[in-house]
Amino acid sequence: EGGAVVTVELPVVEMEQWVEVKKAVETSGLNGAQLSGKKVLIVDDEKSIRETLQDILKREGFRVETARDGREALDIIEKEKFALIITDIKMPGYGGMDLYDSILQKHKYLKDKVIILTGDVFSHDVKDFLTKSGCPYMLKPFEPKKLLEMANKLLA
Repeated sequence: EGGAVVTVELPVVEMEQWVEVKKAVETSGLNGAQLSGKKVLIVDDEKSIRETLQDILKREGFRVETARDGREALDIIEKEKFALIITDIKMPGYGGMDLYDSILQKHKYLKDKVIILTGDVFSHDVKDFLTKSGCPYMLKPFEPKKLLEMANKLLA
């Protein structure tokens, strides 16, 4: 008879907000020549975030590859050189922290070219990692303009 009520809350991005986001990105005037053609790898287990980032970065002139987790990202990094890695920190299996450790061991040139995306800065492991690694990070949901400024700074 009874039954359970499950409430799932998902962030809703209204059409108007997207228009604002797009406008901010289009008018940010960040596509200096130094970004054009630079290769960026986006690592996130959420398809919508990968696609959004890909759109934003492509519009700025970046060449973009995506990976679903750290393991897939490493396979790609083995084959290609990147100017920048933007990775989620918490992913099933091989997450952003594992990926960063592997970068330090095998791909040192990327050491200072990693931006962390995270919905969590409160758990000890994440806090410790961010402090130790010194990686710049952005909280989800992120502002595209701020992310682009951060990317700009690392690539300058």
